[in-house]
Amino acid sequence: MKHVRPGRLPKYALLALFVAGVARSFLSSTLAAPNPALQGDLNNSSHVDITDLSILLSRYGTTNADADINGDGQVNITDLSILLTHFGQAVSGDTNGAPAAPTGVSATGGDRQVVLNWNDNVEPDFSYYAVRRSTQSDPNMGTWTRLPGNLQVSSATDADVALANSTTYYYYVTAVDIYGNVSARSAITEANTQGSASTSDCGNPATLWCGDFDTADYSQFTQLLGQPSTRITFPASPRLGGSNSLRVELRPGDLWTDSTSRMQLRKAGPTWGEGADLYFHIDFYIDPTMTIGGNFSNPWRGIFSWPTTEDGACSVGGFGIYNGDSSGSASPSGTPMIGMNGDGGDCGAWDSNYWKLANPVKGGWYSMVYHRKFSFNPSIGFFEFWMKKPGENSYTKQTFNDSSQRMYMNTLGCSGCHNNMRVGLYRNTGFATTDIMYYDNIRATSTFESAQ
Repeated sequence: MKHVRPGRLPKYALLALFVAGVARSFLSSTLAAPNPALQGDLNNSSHVDITDLSILLSRYGTTNADADINGDGQVNITDLSILLTHFGQAVSGDTNGAPAAPTGVSATGGDRQVVLNWNDNVEPDFSYYAVRRSTQSDPNMGTWTRLPGNLQVSSATDADVALANSTTYYYYVTAVDIYGNVSARSAITEANTQGSASTSDCGNPATLWCGDFDTADYSQFTQLLGQPSTRITFPASPRLGGSNSLRVELRPGDLWTDSTSRMQLRKAGPTWGEGADLYFHIDFYIDPTMTIGGNFSNPWRGIFSWPTTEDGACSVGGFGIYNGDSSGSASPSGTPMIGMNGDGGDCGAWDSNYWKLANPVKGGWYSMVYHRKFSFNPSIGFFEFWMKKPGENSYTKQTFNDSSQRMYMNTLGCSGCHNNMRVGLYRNTGFATTDIMYYDNIRATSTFESAQ
C-alpha cells in the first residue's frame, strides 16, 4: 500500500484542488461562445488548457450552453471526453471578421410547430447557425430561447416543435464562423401556430358534458347571461382545437337584466351536487387589446366560476383577471394578475384570494384542469388544479397561498344544492374599457387523463 507522508499531498490531489479553485471562479461568470474551430476551447482563447477544463467542471451536470461542446443540451462526460481529447491543442487566429447577418429568414406555422428557412451564408470560414425564439417581438425584451443544436444548413424544419397552438412566435438567426465570430441578428420573422385536429375529446367515454363550441353556437350551454347577444361569437381563429372557439366581448354599458355588467354562458349541472367528483377542462385566451386594470375602487373582473345559486352567489372558487395587490385583492394600483378567489365556503362572505399569477400573457392560450369534489361537508369538499401556460408543453399542479395543493372546504353553498358553471366576463360596472376573451374545449369529465 502506498503511504503519504504527513503534511504533504500527492501531485494529483494538488492538481484537483487547483482545478476546483479555478472552477469556482467561473461559477457566476459570463463567457463568449465556445470556439467552433477548436472543440474544448470554451473561453475562445485559441487553445485548450486548464482554464477550459475548469470552466467545464464548474458547469458539469447543467444545461449551460457555453460548456455543452457537442450541443446535446447537457454538460456531461461526453463533453469532458471531447475536451480532454483536444487538451493542449491550439488554432490560428481569424483574418476575415464576423459573417454577414443571415438574410431571407421566413417562418411558417403549423400544428404545434414552426418551420424556418433562410438564405445560405457564403463565407469560407462559416461554421453554423444559431436560432432564437420568443413570444415577444422586441429582441431587447423578454426571454429569447436558443433552439438546440448548431445548424449547419439554412433551415430549421425539425428544430422547433411541440409548441403551443394559436400562439405567435418570433425568431431571429445569427451565423457563427469557425473562430467563434458571431454575425449581427437577422431580421425578426414571426409565425402563428395553428392546429387543425380537435383537442376537445368530446367523444371520450369519460367526458360527461362538452362545451367545445364546434357547434358554432351556445347550444351546449343552458343560458346566455348578457345583452346584446351579438357580443357572443364563434370564430375560427384564434382557437386551440376543433373548428371554432368562443369570443366574448363586454363593452361599457352592457348590462344584464339585473343591472350587472356581464356577458356569460351558464351551464346548469343537475348532477353537480353532493358527492359529485369532476374534472373540468378550460382553455382561455386574453385578447392583446384588453386593458386589465381600472382606475377606480375594487376593479374586479371574473372569467369563469362555479357558483351554487342561480344569481351567481355562493362562489367558493372562481377565477378572475384584474389588477391586484400583494394579497390578491383587486386594486387600481396593483399588478395585473390571474387570481382564484372565493368566499371560503361561507355563502355571502367577502371573497378572499387563494392563488394568483402575476403579469399574465396576452395573446396566448392558457389550459387548465380543475378538479372539484362537490360537498356541503368541509372535510369532504375540495378543489385543486393544474395549469399549462402559453408556450408550455405540460401541466403543472398549482400551489395555493397556504402552500397546499388541495384546499378543503364546503364546495356547495347549501345542503342539497347543485352548482352551475359560468364562462365569460363579469366585472365591476366602473370599467370604461372593452374586454375581449376567448374560450375553447370546455368540458366536464370523470378522470384527470380525459380532462387534459
